[in-house]
Amino acid sequence: MSTGAIIKRKGRLRPPILQVSYQVVEKTKSSSCSLCKITPSLYISSYEAAKNPELLSSASITHILNLAGESKCPNLLSSSYHYFSLKMPDNPKIDILFFLYFAIEIIIDSIRCKGKILVHCVKGTSRTAAVVLAYLMIQGYNEQDAYLYMNNANPNIDPNFGFVCQLKEFREIKDETRVFYYSEKYEMFVNVETQFGPRIEIVGNSCTLFLNDEASVIQRKIALQSLRLWEMFNCTSASIVYM
Repeated sequence: MSTGAIIKRKGRLRPPILQVSYQVVEKTKSSSCSLCKITPSLYISSYEAAKNPELLSSASITHILNLAGESKCPNLLSSSYHYFSLKMPDNPKIDILFFLYFAIEIIIDSIRCKGKILVHCVKGTSRTAAVVLAYLMIQGYNEQDAYLYMNNANPNIDPNFGFVCQLKEFREIKDETRVFYYSEKYEMFVNVETQFGPRIEIVGNSCTLFLNDEASVIQRKIALQSLRLWEMFNCTSASIVYM
């Protein structure tokens, strides 16, 4: 059963030319209270910089993606900016596939509506770097070139080892079964086992959602959104098994 429109890969086959404007970025250690331009419409920073209205205004930021969650990094300027929050853990053991899917869609949608988006976590070096690296890979870069591009823009990026390993395989089809359970803690499907709630299984180019009657409204919502995003980024249909 398909849960969303399938998009074609057309237009993503050839990566853009690697070119960093040194008038925009310099290969020096950036301050924790500064914004770093990755593309004309995409910036990264620490939380310290993300709550500075003068900095945000100087870069004409319109959208802010908070990867640390509101409990850790409150969205202080919600009356002036479009905020999105994900509770993405900086944990090398967590499979962040669906965090990447949700974050990349937010970035794409924000840029598509002519906005400028800032992506931040706490320090802006690990979670933020992983998400933006994945975004660049969706745009056509391979993992190495994406890292080179970002490192030229900001030498401080330092995704944890687990994220690095996952990014190396981000666009690859893996034969082994990957199982994701809904986590109340992270409000996302991750590789943490639980006896309750829905689960998503991915094997090769096949994705199946197992949805039980006890699933809450929010669990169903995130489950169906996750399936739609998997279909969108993998250009194939997923299925649902009701239990």
